[in-house]
Amino acid sequence: MTRRPAHSLRAVLARCMGLPGAQPWVDAATIELATSLGLAAVTAHAVTTGAARAGAGGRWTERLVRAAAREQALVLASEDEASRVVARLHGAGIPSIALKGLASNAVVHAPHGWCRAPGDVDLLVPGSRADEARALFATDPAYAAVEDLEAEFYENHHHLQPFVRRDRAATPIELHRRISGVTTGDVRIDHEGCWARAVAHPSLGPGALRLDDVDQCLATIIHIDRDDAYMRRARQLLDLALWWERCADRREDLWARAERWNATSTVERALTVLDAFLGGSRTTGRHDATAPSRGTRLWRMLALDSVTFADRRSVFPGWYRNAVLRALIHEQDPGRVLSRIVRPVLGGPPWDRGEPGAA
Repeated sequence: MTRRPAHSLRAVLARCMGLPGAQPWVDAATIELATSLGLAAVTAHAVTTGAARAGAGGRWTERLVRAAAREQALVLASEDEASRVVARLHGAGIPSIALKGLASNAVVHAPHGWCRAPGDVDLLVPGSRADEARALFATDPAYAAVEDLEAEFYENHHHLQPFVRRDRAATPIELHRRISGVTTGDVRIDHEGCWARAVAHPSLGPGALRLDDVDQCLATIIHIDRDDAYMRRARQLLDLALWWERCADRREDLWARAERWNATSTVERALTVLDAFLGGSRTTGRHDATAPSRGTRLWRMLALDSVTFADRRSVFPGWYRNAVLRALIHEQDPGRVLSRIVRPVLGGPPWDRGEPGAA
């Protein structure tokens, strides 16, 4: 994937966020990238409102409109599936919290007049009642398990085995025991506090909840950062930009909560990527007078590339990119960083067992 369409798409998103800059040009390659990343509806909104110019020709412009309509249909379908599950859980006395796209689309995207493509239907249930919640659907012939991995894999996973409704090609539904599968650092999400602070989410019906704004912002950051590679995280970075903006008057609370979760460095790292992704510190309002080191600049470049790269066009496999990003994050000695980068190319493992950052 060349840099030009990625740069153009990032400029489109920055203009949608109201950040200053020239009107970006949306061509066929930009439309293809936006569609592959689930950002066609946002891009189409930018074109129709004049935030961006379309010069791709009739066929590609029509494809953008169709892709945007498909994303909007997927959002409605995922909300319909979520409402069914929430109602079933509510009837059994099991509370649930809408996570990720279910919350972001309704709260921070819809007011702008666009949506972003949803992923799975993600709902958090109390960990102590997760198996009970899953049994409601496992024993219902209207639902079927998604057998992508062995059932044993999900025994200690942050979410239970996904399932779908049988009578349609529906979005997979994931019931979460925990908000995220944290694999970086020693982040400790305060689930008890998250449940206590949860607020009503009426778009999914009676009994539906969502995280409060600060918790949702932190959860988005942790999800973005959890594998260190930022792999195809463009949608989530746009989510973060909007949640960060929504929390403008609660930043002190956000940083205090991040410290309690041992997530301060995680937040700082994600905001650094977000600033670079949308064109500078204007996004988050953070300013650092110190010039970034070469390692930091390399890490930032690789992270941005990971956010928008297309798998089939990647020069380096995902596991190698992940290892390089881990090295740049966790190592301080330039020689050790270089060793981490070169070892996989020479056939050695990027990490020794038990070392910090090892998967």
